[in-house]
Amino acid sequence: MRLLARGFRLGTVVVCGVLAACSTVSVESFESASPNGAGFTGLLDGSGEPVTVRGILRRPAGSGPFPAVIYIHGSVGPQVYHETVWLSTFRSLGFATYQINAFLPRGVITTVGRQDSVTEASLVKDVFAAAEALARLPDIDPERIGVMGSSKGGIAALVSGKRRFQRALLPGDLTLAFHIALYPYCHTYETYDFEAPVLVMSGSEDRWVGWENCDALVAAMREAGVEASFRLYPGAVHSWDSLLPFRLLVPGAEGFSKCRFEVQDDGTFTDLNDGTRLTSADGIERAARSCIRTGAQYAAGDAEVRDASVRDVVAFVQGLGYGPPETERAGPDF
Repeated sequence: MRLLARGFRLGTVVVCGVLAACSTVSVESFESASPNGAGFTGLLDGSGEPVTVRGILRRPAGSGPFPAVIYIHGSVGPQVYHETVWLSTFRSLGFATYQINAFLPRGVITTVGRQDSVTEASLVKDVFAAAEALARLPDIDPERIGVMGSSKGGIAALVSGKRRFQRALLPGDLTLAFHIALYPYCHTYETYDFEAPVLVMSGSEDRWVGWENCDALVAAMREAGVEASFRLYPGAVHSWDSLLPFRLLVPGAEGFSKCRFEVQDDGTFTDLNDGTRLTSADGIERAARSCIRTGAQYAAGDAEVRDASVRDVVAFVQGLGYGPPETERAGPDF
């Protein structure tokens, strides 16, 4: 992978908000791929068609070098609230933020009801490729690049923490500094070779992905010595950080709360519901059909949970030594 023309910068502007200091905004591109194979095997064997992914890089005020966070979206693609709720918060802590669109270059708008149209392996590949591209920028600190993702992107935010996968895909000694996952589906792992801190956040009423697997994941991580935390928000459904003022019924959604998959070190899966080793795409599809519940799922914003989760993320990041001891979240600076 290489940074296209120093990031293929399509345009750079300076923007200011009423509550935020000026920051620069540019569109950056990087080369990624859509891996083939079962589960995450394509990440390790280097398979897949190349694709150019673009994203919006926003830098905070100052000269850097800045820590950075990569935001990877969920099944409905990038949303405005990803920027106004999360990325503006990170910039108020001194981070550069990179919001990528993993769907557009692959000709997809949403994966709701068709999650295999863009696989989680592709999102993980994008996270690694984006991290490599950011690390080459002179005003980004390559040792302080973290990742945050929601829903489907939350899966990628977690899987990208596996050190075996990082060694296969990141150059030299480049690693990711932290992993934050909002309402993801949670796998378990054959080995917990995670070296960076992890924060997983789930809603107690989320039947789309469930929360029990995430609770079990974090418990297993902690037992293995990983610095991992779990937050469960009572009454919250999927997408609690959104601005939806009511519960939206999403027809035809695939519910994964009854699925229990373990990621093996070679990238294949084991179906923990019956112990079957899944070494082919067809095998994974059959196993998924047996546990997925297709129907209507709920998504809704919840102002109280949203504010609580923002506080938890800020506390997590500041606990890692980022940002000033006390800060007020900046308003949108775009």
